[in-house]
Amino acid sequence: MEFSVLDGHIVALSRGSQLRVRLADGREIRAIPLLEALEAAECPGALIFNRPVQVRMYKHPKLPRIVWIGRPEQ
Repeated sequence: MEFSVLDGHIVALSRGSQLRVRLADGREIRAIPLLEALEAAECPGALIFNRPVQVRMYKHPKLPRIVWIGRPEQ
């Protein structure tokens, strides 16, 4: 399976477990956070906005996955 990893920031909640992410190139996409990424970030839902993320983008029509969630910028 071919994919690339892009940087971005969480901007909003979307449907269900999906989050809206603004990528570094300006595009806004829906992505699903991996459970491991959420656990490692140790963040309640309300504190997840504006955090930097890395998103795994796939070459075929599969919803992107958030693979890393960082700490909010100070």
